[in-house]
Amino acid sequence: AVVSTQSTGMKLGKENEEPEYNDASWFSMLFACGVGVGLIFWGVAEPILHYIGLNRYKADKYMPDNELAQHAINLTFFHWGIHGWIVYVVVGLILGFISFRKGLQAHLVML
Repeated sequence: AVVSTQSTGMKLGKENEEPEYNDASWFSMLFACGVGVGLIFWGVAEPILHYIGLNRYKADKYMPDNELAQHAINLTFFHWGIHGWIVYVVVGLILGFISFRKGLQAHLVML
């Protein structure tokens, strides 16, 4: 939905400015910032939460520890898959559009 025929030619900068980075570099920066911040916070907490807490997926108090640990890691990998990355890119596009195209300052208040 984000990439459509109407929005493919849209620039985040002013009309007469050339892009400083190509699309792949810009996506990589957004991805690295979003996932990096998320992993610093949830990198250890999420697998431990799924390991020690009863979750709604496969946790069973009679399950062996190694199997429960594998389910916790698999669930964490699922949460950090491509669908999680897309959220960071969409938010980055919106903030970039507001900041650079509309000339507004990026503050947490605007969120």
